[in-house]
Order: sequence, then structure tokens, then C-alpha cells
Amino acid sequence: MVKKILLYYCTVLAFFLNISGFLNAKQTNDYLLQFVFLPITAFLLINTFKSIFAPQKEKKTNTSAGKPVIAFVLFFLLLAVSLLARLNLSPHQEILSPLSSLPTTSAPTSVPEIFIPQKITIKTENPQFMVNIRQEPASASAVLVKVKSGTIFSCLDIQEGWYKIEYKDGQTGWVFGQYAAAEENQ
Repeated sequence: MVKKILLYYCTVLAFFLNISGFLNAKQTNDYLLQFVFLPITAFLLINTFKSIFAPQKEKKTNTSAGKPVIAFVLFFLLLAVSLLARLNLSPHQEILSPLSSLPTTSAPTSVPEIFIPQKITIKTENPQFMVNIRQEPASASAVLVKVKSGTIFSCLDIQEGWYKIEYKDGQTGWVFGQYAAAEENQ
């Protein structure tokens, strides 16, 4: 009894997952994935029908041996037709890849200019808070020195939200943009 309940549960789950997968597929790869799992769903459906409609004590006769195969073929054809209808394709139309439908454009000839301020001021909510100057523009990078809020530095570059500054006689480091305020160029 437990085996039958588990079989029925798995069959219903596989059937609805497969059908919803076909109906919600957006790309060709999604459909291919559903076709990969289709034999599992078919196997579960066939065994469920066998357990429901086949007599438990009697042996099967040869006349009913082809019924599960016919049911599987009809089920597969129904899914194929619904798939073609969903795609709104005839069997001879080409399925385009998502990239082939994108318009082609030429690369921009100039890179937009990034504003790099001459000076930045270290700003924190708490004036006693020390800000790390790092070796590279990353929070995991080594700390070179700590500076107080309100300190002003020359800015050399900006990279991914980090300011490259000169902090001591030609030595450079990086400060995270959250702790820096750009001064107007003069």
C-alpha cells in the first residue's frame, strides 16, 4: 500500500513538473531539459496505470501488452504538439538562439571621460573613526595606514568605487569611496 501511494505521489509530481516546465520554458535549453526528464515521467505514468487498471492476482494477457506503449506514444505526441503550439512554430521553421535576435552595433569610438577630483576629504559619521588606506582597491587588501576624518589628500585615480590617493611623500594607497568626499576641481 505504501509503495502505491509513493508511486502515485511521484507520478503526479513528475507529471506536473514536466508539464509546467514545458509551459514555462523560455529558451531551447529549457525544452531540452524537459525532454530529458520526459522518459522518467512516462515510466511513472505507465506503472501507475498498470497498478490501477491491471488485475492484481491475474497475469496479463498479450492483448493488453501494447496499451502502455500506445499511451506513452500518445502522451509524447500530445506534448510535442503542445510544444510546437507554444513556440508558434511549424516543424520546418528555425529556432533562433537568443543572441541571434540581438541587433548588432559597432563599438563606441570614444570612452566617456571619468571625473577625477584633484582632492578628496576623508569623511566619517564619527570624527574619531580611523579610515583604512589600502594597498589595492579591495577590502581584503593590506592596510597601509589609518587616517582621521577630515584629512585631505590628492586624488590620482578612481576604480570601482575606490579613490587612489597620495598619502605621504609619493606613497599611494586606496580609500573606499564611502569614506571620501570629492573636492571641486579649481
